[in-house]
Amino acid sequence: MGEKFRNVVCEPGDVVTDIKRQILELISLNQTICGNLPDLSVPNLIPEVPDLNPSQKVMDFLADILALVSGINFEEMRLQLINWLVEQLEPLSEDLSVNFVNSIKSCYACKINPKIPEWLYQIQPSSIQYDQNNQPIPNSGTQGLGFNIELNKIDLTCIFAADPNTEIGKLFYDGNSNNDINAFLWEVMQLDGQPLIWSDPTSGKEIIEVRYYEDSAIAFTQTDGNVPYQNIEPRPRVFNFKVVNQTYFDKTLITVLVDYFNSQQPLFDVDKVIPNVIDLLYGTLTNKIELPEECLTKVVEFETSISDYLDEGVGNGSTNFTFDDSFYTFDNKQLLNIKQKVKEKKSGSREYKKCCGKEVSSISFETVLKINDEIKNSSTIEEKITTYNKALDTLINESTSNVKSLDIDSASGEFLSNLITSLQIALSKLVLSPKNLLMLNLFYFLVNSKPVTEISIKKILKEYECVIVEILSELLRKLIYEYLLPLVIKALKNLIACVIAKKIKEKNINALKSRLSLLPNFINDKLEDVNELFGKSENILDKARGFTDKVNLNSLNNINLQSKKRGRFCD
Repeated sequence: MGEKFRNVVCEPGDVVTDIKRQILELISLNQTICGNLPDLSVPNLIPEVPDLNPSQKVMDFLADILALVSGINFEEMRLQLINWLVEQLEPLSEDLSVNFVNSIKSCYACKINPKIPEWLYQIQPSSIQYDQNNQPIPNSGTQGLGFNIELNKIDLTCIFAADPNTEIGKLFYDGNSNNDINAFLWEVMQLDGQPLIWSDPTSGKEIIEVRYYEDSAIAFTQTDGNVPYQNIEPRPRVFNFKVVNQTYFDKTLITVLVDYFNSQQPLFDVDKVIPNVIDLLYGTLTNKIELPEECLTKVVEFETSISDYLDEGVGNGSTNFTFDDSFYTFDNKQLLNIKQKVKEKKSGSREYKKCCGKEVSSISFETVLKINDEIKNSSTIEEKITTYNKALDTLINESTSNVKSLDIDSASGEFLSNLITSLQIALSKLVLSPKNLLMLNLFYFLVNSKPVTEISIKKILKEYECVIVEILSELLRKLIYEYLLPLVIKALKNLIACVIAKKIKEKNINALKSRLSLLPNFINDKLEDVNELFGKSENILDKARGFTDKVNLNSLNNINLQSKKRGRFCD
């Protein structure tokens, strides 16, 4: 059975589909057998398996179970989602900051010399001259070259097209240039060649010096192989960054890495999650800043690529991933879908696919802006729950405003389902923003002695694959273990109790029959024992139900999901 679940992308998904179908059929069969359960609507046909590869099917699979057992209770899913957003998003962001650093360490840092190379400093330390008091002489020493990274290798979603100082900008950035590195990098871009120092907003510690070259002959991006630094092939639109001497003299690269990520805690602003999910679904934000089609295509390709990673098994606890070359190209069907999504983002709308005669829905920028402000101004847990509840009401009502009254419930359900499945991609976009990819690119260069040279989004992500798989695995586990799985367990509770009771009862009956066959025919009084035990077995269902009622369905602390752990976030 383990072979069936091996994460090999080049294998067809028929095996997984078959296993999924068997499980759903088993649930359906036990529903039929358990006549003591409430009337359940069991479909004649097993729900159609989506045309996706294995891991996204985890999300779909759990939703199929919910639908099969009791019908998807969208109100309950909505309440669970609100609780998840309020209670889990902030710790998720904090944990991902640590995980990102650890992933870079494990993927790259262990393969390089931990010492900061001379060329990465503002001033090469060995060239600095000192006076008789052993103090560095100002303006002495040779300038370090620093590290150059092309803009299009870190800005995979065209975030820098938005000004962080505008209303639309505050939905893309996590703050201003003093406390958000993305906003800081945008400001650097406006100076074209003039340096700015990024300092820790809390401690004031200076970490890196950054320049931006729109088009410069010194913006080298490649190395000729004879030196460890970049010395050939200047490119347009390049960031250059250097380590600040006085802060990191005689320190290690790991120290710089840790300080850099600590200076931008948390990894992303949790208040931006809902606006970014809505933008992913409707293009509300990207439509507002009027991104050119080239940039819109880039955004959709990035979203599709992240979805593909999630589809292929990322997040199921396995580290055995084998991706063939076809994974890093879009097939014809994907290319058509990308074109359609680009069209939808340009229009700022989308069609309902599963109901309502394909009515068009949209969410206005003003609505998203208002929701973001209300979320940001909510401080207590109670206020946040109220705000998220109100926000979902607003979004559902606006998205279904063009739908016929008889289709409102179906459209609302589809909207919520789309929001949930898009959540993991939107979170991935927030995590894989320029400020986080900047340092990742440095370590990639130090390990490979060359920068990322690929042009297509998928192949760029391939170069970051080691880190991306780790990050996306954490995101998906969080959604599964803390959100969907408790709903599934709750939905299956009565069915599980029934099956347990019937199995125990069947076992007791078989044991009694065996015992009776050993008795002499004339020992009729022993039949009273048999009848007594039969009577006891009738109470087993109530006991089983009593047991399942004791399970805390809002927490998985008592459920052994993965070797006595619920996933790394839940340690």
